[in-house]
Amino acid sequence: MQTILVTGVGAPGTWGTIQSLKGFRIIGCDMNPNAACKGMVDEFYQVPAGDDNDYPMAIESLVRDAGVDVILPQCTNELEALSIFTTWADTDVEIVISSYNTIRTANDKYSLYEAVEDQIPVPLFLAANTDWFIKPRIGSGSRGAKRIPIPDKDMLLMEYLEGDEFTVDCFSDGSNSIAVPRKRTKIVNGISFEGEILVQRQPHDLASFLVTSSYTMMKMLDLTGCFGFQFKMDAEGSPKLLECNPRVQGGMYASTLAGRNVIRMAVLSALGREQEPLEELKPIKFSRYWGMNVT
Repeated sequence: MQTILVTGVGAPGTWGTIQSLKGFRIIGCDMNPNAACKGMVDEFYQVPAGDDNDYPMAIESLVRDAGVDVILPQCTNELEALSIFTTWADTDVEIVISSYNTIRTANDKYSLYEAVEDQIPVPLFLAANTDWFIKPRIGSGSRGAKRIPIPDKDMLLMEYLEGDEFTVDCFSDGSNSIAVPRKRTKIVNGISFEGEILVQRQPHDLASFLVTSSYTMMKMLDLTGCFGFQFKMDAEGSPKLLECNPRVQGGMYASTLAGRNVIRMAVLSALGREQEPLEELKPIKFSRYWGMNVT
């Protein structure tokens, strides 16, 4: 049985990731020794934070000790380190991850918007490297004028998008691609708690736009493995790109339940194994609920 290392098993979507990988031996790691899904994996290892200098060496040691075949990252702060891991680590492990340059672009929203804005609708945006000041176009006596302090000099100032939010779960191996759009109807702390899978009904409907835009961006950015995009409606009801997640997304299990297991597809691709037959995409609605794991 081949062994998959799933990182960040304290993440809210980990249970769904594990369910998407039935038939594999699952090793989990997390910086938290009491990570929520610690008891749901075959073995658990505590590791430093993904942006800690000791993280790469800890992962190399774990890979050797546990006989890991594939690393499946779930945390943003470890992606840069893992994208160059195989260039220096003395292991034969495969990693479900895009190239270093792709990760750098996809994780940086300013760079992402710059890279795709000629072909994909994006919000109005500016790099906020200093405090800003707003005032009426016509006025006097400083009425309505206000300073906007920027607490961190590496911020993005962007258009407020007030409408519905959508996520697209994706897989690509460079030759074959999958994109599954879903509506996020209830969001708690950035995680989808309720939503529905969107199925393309007409050539130019919303689902078709989300799928086509995702295919365009995965080619432009050279994204591989499993990853996703998020879109949000602007004030006029038009979808605009919100961000890219070049890793497993927290609600990706919804696509597994709908017949498109992009997580498993990414792992099979990393192993060089033949892909399994696709099921018909089901327009399911889903809801997440709280559970408890006892260790």
